[in-house]
Amino acid sequence: YTSISTGSTEGYRDHSNQSNMRIFSNIGDKLSEHLETRLYFTYVQTLSQMPGGLTESQMESNPKQANPTNSAHNW
Repeated sequence: YTSISTGSTEGYRDHSNQSNMRIFSNIGDKLSEHLETRLYFTYVQTLSQMPGGLTESQMESNPKQANPTNSAHNW
């Protein structure tokens, strides 16, 4: 069995996008009447932009803005 899923979101605020990719796979075999084996594989890639916190005055002037430090450092 193998499944692949992807997803992405564009956040409400600047610098708040996210994308994900996931791969789940497993394979198994029945070696005898009393013995089975199964191998699981998982891969997850997540890319997230973190907009950070805002001061009250920043929120009042533009609630969609990202914290300037987070944007500058690409957190």
